[in-house]
Amino acid sequence: WTLIMTYAEYVTLMATMLVVEEANPEFQTILPQMINYAEQRIQRDLDLLADFVAVTSPATLGSRNITVPVSIDILDSVNVITPSGSSPDVGERVSLQRVSVEFMNYAWNQTSVTGAPTWFALLNRTVAYLAPTPDANYTVEWVGQTNPAPLSNSTTTTFISLNLSDIFIAASMVFGSGYQRDFGSQADDPKAAVSWEMQYQTLIKSEAVQEFRRKAQSVSWTPYSPTPLAQQSRT
Repeated sequence: WTLIMTYAEYVTLMATMLVVEEANPEFQTILPQMINYAEQRIQRDLDLLADFVAVTSPATLGSRNITVPVSIDILDSVNVITPSGSSPDVGERVSLQRVSVEFMNYAWNQTSVTGAPTWFALLNRTVAYLAPTPDANYTVEWVGQTNPAPLSNSTTTTFISLNLSDIFIAASMVFGSGYQRDFGSQADDPKAAVSWEMQYQTLIKSEAVQEFRRKAQSVSWTPYSPTPLAQQSRT
């Protein structure tokens, strides 16, 4: 059983656990930072399947440059939809091979030569290169991990608050307790932030196994719980 929290319930619970008034100005000031700390830490530690999305953007005839959607934080794969002008619902997905910018510039150094793209390379977080240079206006599908909107007064629930509330509480208390007692001296106070850090580490390890199972990345690439009695690979 997991506690399901809305933003209002989270604020009340944190105020109670930190022994402050909800209306306290200092508490209201650190709330967004506490939420941001907790959610980003959980997202980085767990590589949540729930954060994966598929987003489309256009590839332009004659230009090897394409803008990476801002919603994609960590890119997993890229598909070109063929024939040109087709949407993902009716066209055929052609998976692009990821290469380095250096390899692309060496192996496909004539950007004037066009065709249906088969390679892609990331120049930076916002620009990618396609090769061959698109010979038409294609739809490109980007599959990857996004950073969802944080819990707030306007975003009253998130996947983390609904499904990982125990870990969310522990991570929040690491920040909140450390803020109250000065992060620099928290190691001298094992009853506060350090204790919550230990609790967070315990919880995150068990949830990491659950995430591996959801993505069929558990033992022998299956969705089953790891067991010391079943080490033989499945066939």
